[in-house]
Amino acid sequence: MIALLTIAFIISGPLFANNDLASVVKLEQSISGTHDFNFFSDGKTFPMNQVIKASSCQVQVHTYAKGIGQVYSDKYDMIRHFTYRMPGEDRGTYGTYVGTKSLLKGKWKILYNDKEKRDVMASKLRKLSFLCKKINIRKHYRKIQKESKEEVDWVGNLYNGDLHTGSKVNTSVENKIASLDGRQSFIERIKSLENAQESIYLQTMIFRGDRPGIYIANKLMEKKAQGLDVRVIVDALGSGPMSITQSEVDKINSPKMLNNLMAAGIRVFGFNCDGVKGFRGLIRDEISGIDVTKLIRRHHEKMWIVDSNKISESSITIVGGINLAQEYFSLTGEHRRSWKDHDLGVKGPIIRDFKERFLSNWVEFSVNFKSYKKDKKCFNSFDPVTQKEEYQEFKKEHTLAYVQYEKEEDIEADKIIEENLIKFLDGEKHLENIFLNEDIRYREVDGLRVVHSDPEAGENYTHDAYVKMINRAQKSIHLANAYFNPPKDVVEALKNALKRGVKVKFYTNGEKFNAQPLFTYLGRSYFLPLYEAARDSGHEDNFEVYEWDGTRGDREDPMVGSTHVKYMIIDGLFGLNGSHNLSHSSMHNSEILLLFEGKEISRDMIDQFEFDLEYTEKITPEQMKEFKTPKRLKDRIRNFLFKSLAGKLA
Repeated sequence: MIALLTIAFIISGPLFANNDLASVVKLEQSISGTHDFNFFSDGKTFPMNQVIKASSCQVQVHTYAKGIGQVYSDKYDMIRHFTYRMPGEDRGTYGTYVGTKSLLKGKWKILYNDKEKRDVMASKLRKLSFLCKKINIRKHYRKIQKESKEEVDWVGNLYNGDLHTGSKVNTSVENKIASLDGRQSFIERIKSLENAQESIYLQTMIFRGDRPGIYIANKLMEKKAQGLDVRVIVDALGSGPMSITQSEVDKINSPKMLNNLMAAGIRVFGFNCDGVKGFRGLIRDEISGIDVTKLIRRHHEKMWIVDSNKISESSITIVGGINLAQEYFSLTGEHRRSWKDHDLGVKGPIIRDFKERFLSNWVEFSVNFKSYKKDKKCFNSFDPVTQKEEYQEFKKEHTLAYVQYEKEEDIEADKIIEENLIKFLDGEKHLENIFLNEDIRYREVDGLRVVHSDPEAGENYTHDAYVKMINRAQKSIHLANAYFNPPKDVVEALKNALKRGVKVKFYTNGEKFNAQPLFTYLGRSYFLPLYEAARDSGHEDNFEVYEWDGTRGDREDPMVGSTHVKYMIIDGLFGLNGSHNLSHSSMHNSEILLLFEGKEISRDMIDQFEFDLEYTEKITPEQMKEFKTPKRLKDRIRNFLFKSLAGKLA
């Protein structure tokens, strides 16, 4: 009976439309506002603040950690979402969930230290949710949402973010950036560790216990022992079982290395002390409630931030696609395991924006990570300077010995890696001609902006950056991305650019060297529609696509393995570089980009792009047609199955 009355009341919406609209506006005004609360975790108090803005049946909630900045952003559609109260107290707070996904994921809520205040807010949100679901109210606000257009504030060729979507464009003349290949990125990282004076913040998808990984870990432990603030965030699966190119010995040594960082007093989020026991221990804190989709949602950001509290000569950030493992730094002599990748070295005030992003991630992990009690098994809480004796004793007791390579081929490969590591650190440029071999050059820029995404918080700002910047292109687009299976709006943006006469050149992995071959087959299906967009608008020669095969010149054997790059240059003037892949997976991962404007750095990256094309095969229109509609039945079946699977993963 109650259900029938409720349905009848909702259907009768037209009779009460004006009163309902007034009630919605009044409720939204009372919901909007700001409040402070404290979150208690691991004996620590986190002073927090939430800003709530309700308008047009949309509720935005921005959560801040005082002294750090925004740590989470949520947007709820009250036409679709329902409101729930958190059953009880959680670490000093009482919360209200909005939306079933928030309930299942156990992510951020509207939080209060006072239960009565929580109950008042929950009641208001329930009333708003009820009103917004009425037919006339729903139609009214859906029409407004459909007709509203986003206003973009451009500073030169870069667009501004607001308080909640990322940093502003930074035009300081003190900012400088450098184009870095894998070898150069490794050199800059080691130099930055040696020069570090006060802090080292590191976030990466993969931190492997191979020779360069352990070398970096040892440097981090040295700096921690000197009293520096050293913090590490890794992805639990990426630094564990999902690291596809690691050896059996590396699989054993990686959790041991992370354990040893903890034993040296370096907190590693994404790892717990049970992680050395294998897969189950390592990912236990990754899965919350019954949200198994977390298994395909990775912490994919890559930031290396040194001395960011006070900008000085030793201050630097490195951002891009490079993980901390030997193949990314091109250290191995086995070229099939040596990848091509790209980073940007960053100096100047913009480093503070990277610091804010890292610390916001740090606070989020601090609040949500649930293994503090277990981590007492291996985490060294003693101060390395004021409690030196206790610190060293704990470290010695809890440091684990690494397993040594036993297979002859692994021993030989590790020897080559060690020799190349020494060459790199000694400044030797050449390594069998797989690098452009230019010196590291920091270039002045007209503007920089940090853009980040956390899809669980409703953010896809790195994806938006690609679309906005492609739409701004007037002359040329140089695009390099390891995986090409883009969402529809990226494809449409590229088509529209081709139709207005923009020359588009891009390369991606070919079938032979794609670490995820699925993306090669999926990506190839977009080549022909893009070519046709150029041809049909009279610009047939404006579209060029290449597939990476690692072979240069007349050589039949590959000189380098997969490419892992993710960058774009527009009109030879501005561009971006970071962790975002042009695939549906990056719509589910946390990502980070650096947008830049500057002729010299753009020229450096185009030079790198053209150099990389020597290791690719140009795809002809005839090949594009075959990729789109294969002649062989087994290829058609394969494409159908892969497209179906991609739809499931997306």
